[in-house]
Amino acid sequence: MNNMLSKYLNTLFNLIFLAFFLLIINSCAHYKIKELENSDFKSENVFTLVSKAYKDFAKFELYDMHDELDANYFAYKALLALKEKKVFPENPEQWNIPKDKLDELKENYNLINALLDRKDHMIKPKQFAKMLTGYDCWVEQLEENWQFDDIENCRSKFYTNYDKIVVARQETTNVVSQKDSSIQSKSSSTSKNNNEKEVNKVFHVRVFFSFDSHILDELETSKLDNIIENASSNKDLGLYIEGHTDTKGSEKYNFTLSNKRANFIKNLLEKNNVSNRITIEAFGEKKPLFLTKDNVKEKKNRRAEITLK
Repeated sequence: MNNMLSKYLNTLFNLIFLAFFLLIINSCAHYKIKELENSDFKSENVFTLVSKAYKDFAKFELYDMHDELDANYFAYKALLALKEKKVFPENPEQWNIPKDKLDELKENYNLINALLDRKDHMIKPKQFAKMLTGYDCWVEQLEENWQFDDIENCRSKFYTNYDKIVVARQETTNVVSQKDSSIQSKSSSTSKNNNEKEVNKVFHVRVFFSFDSHILDELETSKLDNIIENASSNKDLGLYIEGHTDTKGSEKYNFTLSNKRANFIKNLLEKNNVSNRITIEAFGEKKPLFLTKDNVKEKKNRRAEITLK
């Protein structure tokens, strides 16, 4: 009897302690959100925009989802962005993420940190705020792993806005390149004869895409420099672009995605003043570099092949 009473009292104590703990956390999250509500968000600098996006996410977690712990944490990140000008993505290895989803998150975690290192978050502040909170929302929802529509919405929010930032950076880089090319045009005529001696070569480049994206990151884009240079020097040669995907997703979707990848390369070359004849072909998941089972993510198959010949 005493043993049963002891167990009952221990359980009751644990429940009371848990309720008290959640009450404190709820109160902390509530007061952080109230502090944010009283803050000035009129300025549209990147830190204010990120803070406002985190504030809205924290409010959703607290008042709609009743998730006091995550609401408190993201309200803290909102204040950190607003007061200390600190922004960072969540490390997925510090969350309880399903193993089959972890690699994709880690890949994008590294992409965001590289973007921050390059100061690219200053290029499109609004898109960066949406991208970062979309990513963190994606991580948070995947840990819970039951609200599948929310998971997909957060994931889509991340990719959509990340792609916009990459495109904006490429356009900025192209403007600088065009200015540089006008300076170099005088010296290029002396090297043209040397380049023409190499026309018998077939130039080939392979570039890789992030999962479910048709936009190249900066590193992969830089691989096109050699093709652009040789195409500009050899206008009589044609360019052939193949778009490919891995087997994750339906064949119809992957065919469309591979076509977008090939067209993205074509548009990028044309923006760099490449006027050679360009042919594109989409293969979807039909010509993988590495054979896999169906519905498998494989980075080496998410690619475009560009040939100048």
